[in-house]
Amino acid sequence: VENHIEEAVRHFVTEHGCKVFNLSFGDSNKPYFGGHLKGLSVTLDTLSRELGVLFVVSSGNHRIGEGSPDGLEWRDQYPEYLLNESWRVIEPAPALNALTVGSLVRHTQTYNSQRYPLDPAEIPIAQAGQPSPFTRNGHSVDGAIKPELVAHGGNWAIHARANYALLDGLTGLGVVSTGLQFADGRPFQVDAGTSMAAPQVAHLAASILHEHPDATANFIRAQLCLNAAIPQASQHLFEKNKALSRVCGYGEVDETAL
Repeated sequence: VENHIEEAVRHFVTEHGCKVFNLSFGDSNKPYFGGHLKGLSVTLDTLSRELGVLFVVSSGNHRIGEGSPDGLEWRDQYPEYLLNESWRVIEPAPALNALTVGSLVRHTQTYNSQRYPLDPAEIPIAQAGQPSPFTRNGHSVDGAIKPELVAHGGNWAIHARANYALLDGLTGLGVVSTGLQFADGRPFQVDAGTSMAAPQVAHLAASILHEHPDATANFIRAQLCLNAAIPQASQHLFEKNKALSRVCGYGEVDETAL
């Protein structure tokens, strides 16, 4: 993977002058628990320094497994479980020169709860402006803040009449993004994940570059983080600010301020 990405980046820098790259990609088998960076994180950091480009990377999604909450626990234990070790950011999110993006909730109603507003069966886990139930936490090397930013990536819900079964973002709690089947005439799709959040930040990075064509990658990173704030709905979720920064970083970019 490292070789493929390096070859692709060098091609687009040389042939098209690209300066911002989005990587909605993560290896859930490689969470970061401290120590030296390796693998794709090192590749991205090296390319960033050498080529002066900015990588915007998704923080990764928690994969449901033995360490996950079950049934009503998803709702009752939120948001504390977001700080669990099994929710740590995954490769290449720890890359120090990249901008890592976690996920925020935008919608709290599933398709069914929109159609039948008096039926309370489908219950959202998080509220609008709060971290998504699947977003991963930092930090990176020596406590470096990861993710730095958050953007809308979707929500999950539980079904009260089905033993509190988990409902993912395909039930109307995701966000609209470009789709894999664009070649078949279906350019858009609804899905949930930090992969949906990262491109929104990449778009803002490109917007800065449009206004300031000679801007460095560090200038772009600084402008995005300086114009970010923790959403009001998230500010009091955790008792300590350090815990909040592990999940939300510097917050969501205020586009008007930017």
